[in-house]
Amino acid sequence: MSTVPTFHKMGEFMNFNDQYNVKTIDGGIKRVRDSKGKYAFLLESTSNEYANSREPCDTMKVGRNLNSKGFGIATPLNSPLRSVWYSFYLYKLSFYWKILWCCSIFDLNQKK
Repeated sequence: MSTVPTFHKMGEFMNFNDQYNVKTIDGGIKRVRDSKGKYAFLLESTSNEYANSREPCDTMKVGRNLNSKGFGIATPLNSPLRSVWYSFYLYKLSFYWKILWCCSIFDLNQKK
């Protein structure tokens, strides 16, 4: 259990109210979408960003991240992906992915 008072209180609530818990990330996102604004789902930021960028573009992140943990990409030893150039290339790919494949503000405006 967390030593941060707010997180501790949240953890206690979730432990004693199992009906609010879900077994998978997909299950949590589905429950958010089906709840008409009556259910919030806590998940790690990368999955949250991905889910928010997928059709039907009806979820959003609220507030800031609870922590600042990062993530990495595993590669075989001596992989060319480990070079600085490929790191920049992967950054550019993620940037273009966000522009081309994610829900954009233009998509959201058209759905109103």
